[in-house]
Amino acid sequence: MPRKARNQLVGNYFHIMIQGIKKEYIFDKDIYKKKYIQILSKHSQKENVKIIAYCVMSNHVHLLMYIENIQDMSKFMHDINAEYGQYYNAIKNRVGFVFRNRFNTQEILDINHLRACVAYIHKNPVKAEMVKHESLYQYSSYNEYFEENKIISYEGIKLLFGTTAKEKYIEDFIKIHECKGQYFFEEDEIDYGKVIKEYKQRNISNEEIVMNLRKEYNVSERKISELLDISRYCIRNILGKKA
Repeated sequence: MPRKARNQLVGNYFHIMIQGIKKEYIFDKDIYKKKYIQILSKHSQKENVKIIAYCVMSNHVHLLMYIENIQDMSKFMHDINAEYGQYYNAIKNRVGFVFRNRFNTQEILDINHLRACVAYIHKNPVKAEMVKHESLYQYSSYNEYFEENKIISYEGIKLLFGTTAKEKYIEDFIKIHECKGQYFFEEDEIDYGKVIKEYKQRNISNEEIVMNLRKEYNVSERKISELLDISRYCIRNILGKKA
């Protein structure tokens, strides 16, 4: 499905993903993740956006936000990525682009989609086998729902749960993360044919390609089956063996 121009998007809630150029691990150290979160916090407090969830991984970031108009979102993302890019280039003594493109955007359709997206974002480090539980990862908004709200907005919490009182919404918050249903970022945002070609050029086996597509990009079993022309039964077996 072709993407709509950003100025034609309707609604106010968006899932955004940004990625390092050439999929480089631009957040592979704790200091880089902390710096990006620091920049995110600074700009979210002074610009017209409301952050509902975030997660900084090793080579990409997921954000879920409420925005009044698309121009504000573009300015916000430009400002935080430009500041981080300057920081990263200075640290690495490099020049040039840091991010793969500006950012990828997916419009949130309804409240169920919104809740599923919150859980999806927080589950990224668990699915990547970096931690056993969402609460053990330091670089997402998961623990802000239990502790101090540093970046996430009270307006977003109220929309999700009808209240900002932690003692009233925590049970529901935990439940949405235990839901068996899965949500995936738009798969047509990434050229998976090119990704697979790069894997094969590095002599990576089909089994490892399956695992990498799942861990690095959270691709569904159905999509992996289509991309590699392997049955979904075989895909499940591979993923099950590595679980």
